[in-house]
Amino acid sequence: MVFTINIKEQKIQNWSAPVIKLEDKPRLTASELKSCFDSNSNQLKDTLNTVIDILSGEMGAENIGIHSITGYNSKNVQQGLEDLADTISKVDPYLGNPVDISQGGTGKKDSQNALYNLGAKPNNNLLDNWYFIGSNGNFPINQRGKTGQNAYNTAGYCIDRWNMLSTYVGNISVLNDGLYVEKTETNDCIIEQYLHQNLTGEKLTFSALVDDKLYSMTKIVDNLDYTNAIQMPNNNTIRLFSSGGKTIIRFWVQTGKIKISAVKLEFGDKQTLARQLENGSWELLEKPDYATELTKCQRYFYPLPNSESFFTSAITGYGDKAFVIFPIQMASTGVAPKIITDKGLIPDYPNSGMQIWTYDEVTNLQSCYYSAVKSGVICIAFNLVGYAKLHAPALFTNFLNDTYFISVEV
Repeated sequence: MVFTINIKEQKIQNWSAPVIKLEDKPRLTASELKSCFDSNSNQLKDTLNTVIDILSGEMGAENIGIHSITGYNSKNVQQGLEDLADTISKVDPYLGNPVDISQGGTGKKDSQNALYNLGAKPNNNLLDNWYFIGSNGNFPINQRGKTGQNAYNTAGYCIDRWNMLSTYVGNISVLNDGLYVEKTETNDCIIEQYLHQNLTGEKLTFSALVDDKLYSMTKIVDNLDYTNAIQMPNNNTIRLFSSGGKTIIRFWVQTGKIKISAVKLEFGDKQTLARQLENGSWELLEKPDYATELTKCQRYFYPLPNSESFFTSAITGYGDKAFVIFPIQMASTGVAPKIITDKGLIPDYPNSGMQIWTYDEVTNLQSCYYSAVKSGVICIAFNLVGYAKLHAPALFTNFLNDTYFISVEV
């Protein structure tokens, strides 16, 4: 209902039946006397209800006065709001144009483009191997070497630092335009990376370019908090939570497939993964350095050379050994180093945490030792069984028939 009555017209100037005008001994019936006494309160009630209806109506603000505002001629709240709306409509968002760089500003309205204009470095990415668009075969870091359609379709370690869960095995395709994660007819697909640190209670922002669209969320990391997640189309999600002292970022595909171009995890409440261009597309604020990413990944997973020669040496009491030196000290994850192949994990020797036995058709490779320096693996040594013992350093050609990996993450 629209009221056009001015609220000032509702002033009570006189009572309709003032009690003061009654005789000292009114010659009225009880009903007439009651009506006389009720008339004033009824008059007050009717007036109050009319005022409430006016103020709650569509033009109620017209009946509320306003203090004079410099530059405006508003006489009431309604006019003041209309004048303010007219002013805002004539300027850009954030109440004006951004200050140009030449005048000490950024020239942009959003933090990502402002960061780009200033040439500032984005926040550090807490994830490793986070860029999935192929560049001369370099990205993503993929030491297992499988590429193409459905490159990985079994549980476990796939591209470096990313695992596919055993109960959610789908298809992972490593293509030039991104990493494709696909549900199968029978299984959802989950791929995740975990940080070997507990960030529970920290405010983190996680972002991803998925199917050429940016998704981002800021949250306080909580233990086993699966519900507060980025919701993508078709019930697909990106989740961030902590579990078992680790912080985990997880892509869960329940319908169809998704293409992941890049992903970032950073401290704070602003995403610095990408900026939006004027045409609506997204551009990364930085791209990773291949050598740096490879080195970080090799701290967790390293392919043993299978086509090179390396030194052997006799160790008293242990026979001859063929040594492989890692390019970087491996990470301390609380997990004993394991040797794996594409056929699966090679079991630990049961009686010693310092010895990993292999079970292979090649009897020449009987066991593998590793040494720890500052809790990080820097060297492994193979027993050479069935070969003439070499009692002095010499070159020995690798005899491995399969690709072997040393891992502290699986």
